[in-house]
Amino acid sequence: EDGITDLAVATDETVYVISKTNLYTADRGDGHVTLVSAVDACGGYAVALTFTPDGNLYAGDHKGAFCRIDIGTRPPRVIPLGMIGGGFGIAGDLVAVGDGTMYGTVYSLNDASTESNNTLVRIDPATGTIARTIGPTGFPRLFGVAFEEGQVFGFTYDGSGKVVTIDPKTGAATLFGTFTDPMTGKGIPFAGAGVNAKVAPTIM
Repeated sequence: EDGITDLAVATDETVYVISKTNLYTADRGDGHVTLVSAVDACGGYAVALTFTPDGNLYAGDHKGAFCRIDIGTRPPRVIPLGMIGGGFGIAGDLVAVGDGTMYGTVYSLNDASTESNNTLVRIDPATGTIARTIGPTGFPRLFGVAFEEGQVFGFTYDGSGKVVTIDPKTGAATLFGTFTDPMTGKGIPFAGAGVNAKVAPTIM
């Protein structure tokens, strides 16, 4: 078994998923995955995956490594772009939108308390570095992020089942809803989220 940490949706609607060290495609009907390639050239603990509108695929590591994955070659080539910087690691996810803006949830590598209060940032995919530190969300372990209606959606992994909306201008988050597993009645620990990168960056 290989635990999946995130997913991303290509512009042609193909779903890719990533584990700590491997990239797969996933069947949207039954969830079956097919191994594409190893991605351990991008650190030892890949947690984030997103496409940009131009069709490029990017991955982020829990310790802050940032890479582009060239899926146009066989096998795909992992191209390390460096560290996101600022003393941050990727808390759990990245998401890009239709104008090319890429958001991520991060935590401080030097302050364990920030795992309970993740920060929203903008990342420059060309350099792999943080372009802007937007602000703290007030919510923990946002291991999944998506985007809709001009807002970043954050999905928690702390067992609370909370999903939040995050203001892309300030980073402040507001509870959207709490979701429980119908089999156990416990809060869902979300690991990853995804949306087609052509999603509109603002409310239409």
